[in-house]
Order: sequence, then structure tokens, then C-alpha cells
Amino acid sequence: MALVPPLSEARLIELPPLRSAEIEAVLRRIAPRHFLGGGRDLIVGGERFGKGVTADPAPVFTAAADRNLVEAIHQAARSRDWKLDRIVSAQSAWVHALLEEAPLTATGRSGNGPDTTRLAVAVVGEVVYLVRLVDGQPDLLRRTAAGDLSEIVAAAGPEPGRALLLASAEMRVNLDRVLAEGGWEMISPETPRTAQVEATRQAASALPELVSPSQTQARRLREKSRTRIMLGMAALLLVSEAPVHLWGVKRALDEVRSERAALRQLYEPALAQRDSLDRMIERIESLQGVEQESTRCT
Repeated sequence: MALVPPLSEARLIELPPLRSAEIEAVLRRIAPRHFLGGGRDLIVGGERFGKGVTADPAPVFTAAADRNLVEAIHQAARSRDWKLDRIVSAQSAWVHALLEEAPLTATGRSGNGPDTTRLAVAVVGEVVYLVRLVDGQPDLLRRTAAGDLSEIVAAAGPEPGRALLLASAEMRVNLDRVLAEGGWEMISPETPRTAQVEATRQAASALPELVSPSQTQARRLREKSRTRIMLGMAALLLVSEAPVHLWGVKRALDEVRSERAALRQLYEPALAQRDSLDRMIERIESLQGVEQESTRCT
């Protein structure tokens, strides 16, 4: 499920270097400062793209939605026997679409300028949402009225790169023209798509997720159940494999014993002759010692 604005919101929030679990905990505490809603209970998710945890970390791409809405979606899915895998914001899906449709080349990763800039222009109703990536990291989230084309180009930023247009056929013609005039190189997918369709298409792999407490609990129960099943299967395999293993060990032991018996028959005469020779040498050495120690007359 992908929540299209205004059902979901997105922000870029500066945070110090943190692990993923720590980022989510911090975002839950500070969400009311960054998302408007009159004290609504929000579900938030954050993802740091690009460099990850470094000395100079990138902003955290944060998505949020009303908790009651997310819970209602889960209840509606369960009531109709649907299995809801995940919920994401449409803005997250558009970021993933940019990364998929216009991946950075080796040249783009090593330098700055047009080769590193990507822009998604998504039209939802009368609003245009802009998501820009620089060097694989989100650095701009804007929205503007769909009727003011010049404002859209200005909001996209001063350094044009490659742009992905997600709009209906009517809006696509005019937006394509003004963006091209502004210096943007248009990305042309095989099949032009609207913002809603692209959000749905990318929902299965987009990040971050919007995970409700009930979904978190359900996932924990599924993980526990899966762990118990795996442990039971491992025990069953161990029990079923034990006789086979013992039979294999016994068979190998019998083979070793038969080989030892064959070697014993082959080498026993030689060993017996070696023992007789050793005893003869000992007697000769003993006689030589007696001869050296005795007097000549004796």
C-alpha cells in the first residue's frame, strides 16, 4: 500500500550519526516538531540514503502518516482476508523510482554537477511534488501549485540534471516542455506513468516503511512462530539423520577393519621375520660384549 499525499507527508531531517533503530526512536519523539497535524498521533519511518553513518551524515528522509489511518487500513485489509505486507509513503516510492530509472553512472558518482542530480516531478490533483536527489541522496522536497509552471522550474533548483515526470498525459506535455527549457534532461521510461501508478509499482521495495504498533507485534509473533517451526524442523532432521549417520559410521568402520585384516595377512610373515632377525642381532651383540669383557685365556 502506498499512501499518496495528503495522506502521507515527507521531510528531510538532520540527525547525528545513528543506527537504524535509534533513528526511528528519535523520530518518534521529534515528529510533532516537523509534521503539522494538531497533536495527531503519527507513525513515522526514516531512512538515510547514500553514505549512511559517517562523520558528515546525509539528512534522514522521513515519512509520516496518521496512526488511525494506518490502523484502519490494516483492519480493512484483514476484514477482507487480504494480507497487507507493508505501507509506504508515495514520496518514498518516488525516490525509489528515481534510483531505479536513473541510477548514477561511475562518472556521476565521482563528480558534481548535472550527472549527479535527479528530479522526480509527481502531479497529484492540483499539486506538484518535487523530490530531488544529488549524488544518490535526497536533498530537496518541495510542493507547488500545478498551474504555475514557472514556479515548478524555480522550485526544482538552480542546477538541472535528469528529471522523471509522473503525470497524466495532459500535464505531461506542458511540464515536459518547461522542464526541458529549464535545462532538465527528461527521463523517458518505456511506459509513461502517473504519480499514483508509480507509487503503487514501487511500494514493494520503497523505504522507509510506515509500521504501526499492531503490525510490529504481528511481525514479532510471525518471527517467533517461524523460529519455532525452524527449530522443530531442525530437530526432526537431526532425529531422521542420526540412524543414517550411525549406519555410515559403522559401514566405514567395517571397511577399515577389513582393510586392516588384509594388511595383517600381507605383512605378518615379514613382521615375524623382522622379530627373529632382531632377536638374533641382540644375541650376537650380547656375545660380542662378553667376548670383549673376558680375558684372553678364558
